[in-house]
Amino acid sequence: MEDIQQNELVFYLPVISGYLVACLVAWRLFLSFDLWGQLKDERPEKPVKELIFSLLAVVLIFVIGRFYEAGFLLSSKQYPSAVWIVNNLIIFSPMFLCLWWRKQHLESVLISFHAIHKRLSVGLVAAILGVATFLLLRAEGFRWVEVLSRGIVPKNLANFVAVFLEGMVIAFLFVRLRWVSNLKIALAVPSILFAIGHLPSMIADGDPWWHMTLMSLVTGTISVFVLFTCCKARDIIWLGIVHYFMDVAIRAF
Repeated sequence: MEDIQQNELVFYLPVISGYLVACLVAWRLFLSFDLWGQLKDERPEKPVKELIFSLLAVVLIFVIGRFYEAGFLLSSKQYPSAVWIVNNLIIFSPMFLCLWWRKQHLESVLISFHAIHKRLSVGLVAAILGVATFLLLRAEGFRWVEVLSRGIVPKNLANFVAVFLEGMVIAFLFVRLRWVSNLKIALAVPSILFAIGHLPSMIADGDPWWHMTLMSLVTGTISVFVLFTCCKARDIIWLGIVHYFMDVAIRAF
């Protein structure tokens, strides 16, 4: 991450505001497009068992991620973007294996291809307004063209896979926690895990403690916003698009 995150406290309020605006826009558009809560919340016969398997899958994702940071996964100077995508699929493979083994559909991670054009439209509009909010609050409206151009560069587009899979694994855990607990717990646990999930890379980069603390609070707060919206909309496709373009705006890659 560039100095935009490490040297300016003014970063945190705009990024939270950007995500909040994106959530509100997505909420309104889902209602307008009559997509609100179309997926069924079908609880399995043994929800606790499903939660245990999901937790094991999440632990394995963290472990494989640490192996990647240690340099044990694939590498290629000739096709770095393709290898980056494959490595992310390897890292998040425990989630897919769990879904396959437990015979669970993508709907159990809040993904549906019904009216996909509308869902993509929700994500794009929410992303545009969320990024605009972030840039305007930072008095950086002049960066709008830069963000859009960087967002469609093939090298950066490869990061969309990683960004989308992050949201997918949060939904994966959230839904299963919701099966066995109340909404507050289901919102809190994945948000905390998402927040601390960024700590190893920041520690490796030598980030100061105050930056790691604030970044964890920000990512945790954002997770609560977006998870609540995803829960009500029963969809995370919009989130993947918003998350990607916000990452482009904050120069996360």
